[in-house]
Amino acid sequence: MWHPLKAGFFLIISLMLITPFLMYTLFQNKIIIMCWDFYMSPSAPMSLNIMLDQNGLILMATVMFIAANVLFFTQVYMEDDSFTPRFTALVVSFILSMCILVILPNLITMLLGWDGLGLSSYLLVLYYQTPKSQGAALITAMTNRVGDLLILFTIAWCLNSNWLPLLPWSAPSHFITASMLIVAAMTKSAQFPFISWLPAAMAAPTPVSALVHSSTLVTAGIFIMIRFYSLLKMIPTLEYLLLFVASITACIAGLAAMAECDMKKVIALSTLSQLGTMAYSLAMNMPHLAFFHLITHALFKALLFMAAGTLIHYHNHNQDLRAMGMLNNSMPLITSMVMSSTLALCGAPFMAGFYSKDLIIEAQIDSPLNYILIMVFLLATSLTSAYSIRFMVNVIWAPRQTPPSTLFQLSPNILSMAPMMALALMTIMGGASLFWIMVLPQSESILPLSLKLHALFAMFTGMFLGYSVNYKLFSYSSWLLNNHLVNSFLTSLAFTTNINAQATSRIPLFSGSLLQKNMEGGWIEIMGGQGAISMLKPFSIKMTSTYGKSLASNLLMFTLFSISIFLL
Repeated sequence: MWHPLKAGFFLIISLMLITPFLMYTLFQNKIIIMCWDFYMSPSAPMSLNIMLDQNGLILMATVMFIAANVLFFTQVYMEDDSFTPRFTALVVSFILSMCILVILPNLITMLLGWDGLGLSSYLLVLYYQTPKSQGAALITAMTNRVGDLLILFTIAWCLNSNWLPLLPWSAPSHFITASMLIVAAMTKSAQFPFISWLPAAMAAPTPVSALVHSSTLVTAGIFIMIRFYSLLKMIPTLEYLLLFVASITACIAGLAAMAECDMKKVIALSTLSQLGTMAYSLAMNMPHLAFFHLITHALFKALLFMAAGTLIHYHNHNQDLRAMGMLNNSMPLITSMVMSSTLALCGAPFMAGFYSKDLIIEAQIDSPLNYILIMVFLLATSLTSAYSIRFMVNVIWAPRQTPPSTLFQLSPNILSMAPMMALALMTIMGGASLFWIMVLPQSESILPLSLKLHALFAMFTGMFLGYSVNYKLFSYSSWLLNNHLVNSFLTSLAFTTNINAQATSRIPLFSGSLLQKNMEGGWIEIMGGQGAISMLKPFSIKMTSTYGKSLASNLLMFTLFSISIFLL
């Protein structure tokens, strides 16, 4: 039987087993490739490749570390759930799919992990089996299915062209294959316009959110773009397109988080904003910084989700920010967890998010980029600080507008606090440690002090913006958030939720209704059973009436005719 503690210890042991390979690839700067040829063909040979490189092993170690802590947290968070073994089995299959995606670089074998992530995420979002979770799981599955089809089309195109990239750097530059791979990765990483499924996936249990939105499902798309970056950098058109899409994603997510009151959705929108930051840095020819931000973001976002799950558990599973507040006295340890993870999300100095985000901002200021795009990125950075401060103020210091749903006080359970303490340690020290361990082959940006302070200026501007919007220091901010059109635009993620969830189903439903009305209820009925009855009924009535009136004469004629026949 699957048990969260046993699965967590199994992941810890797995992490210890891959540590020697990680140390070897880090300090020797080498890649381990194991190849097994299982189908040899002159046109398209197929082989199973296992690649252990620096990025893949770091991501695997991060995934296993976070997953182990999430499973330990699950033991307390879902202790009253009757189906915890099923949940644990789904989480382990989710982790296994992510590891397959990381270590198998071949497109065909990589599809096993890719589809495994989609299937297991669908089952995890559907875990509670409510109408809300069913709708969210359907949106998640259908959006990810677009990426699955594009991967299949890419494989078919490669086989038709008599080549298949067994390793990422062996793929020749081709616009169609690169475009399909990038769009497939965009569906998995929730880039615009495929952004509506990520907040909808909050219908899953909070431990799933801590895992899915930190280091697995959403980062799989970014990791695929990093792995096949050799295709992207050869086609400048795709780089500009990705730069534009990432800017829109980060800004829309930041603005939507300012108007959202659901705690888990605010954190999900913050993930969406950071995914835009990663894709932005990738389009700026900075794949190593994108991967560095991916790892640091995974650490503090998992901590933020687990702290939010504890608060939701404390409030009897109420996720409304307006029901929170004044928790600094009642839950000081959880408050410190929320503050450390939120400050890391803002990019506060010497936290985990500071090292990656500051490097990205300095590199894009130093690059020959359009200044408008630089300002858009700084705006997205300011919005990150704004919604982070708004979240932290509402949770910790704001006066509680409603009484707590329960007066239940969390006991200092080691199974609930130890995972958060481990993640908090990595949130504070992980950024600096990874900065020194990971060799980033990026040229250092030499900037004057005025440009060097752009990152801090954007952070403090966003903090002031979030504080002013939360306490309504300016009348225009209250008017904007209370305006129906503006609020609908923000909460629906620029109406993409309506497009992805309603408009796509409205057209086939309307077409089906039209066909049912005109064909099944129209011509088919007229030419079929109902039409035959309506046409034959008057004739039958006439024949019956005629035959009934002349029954005696007909019998007499039949009798006389029969007698005449026998006489002859």
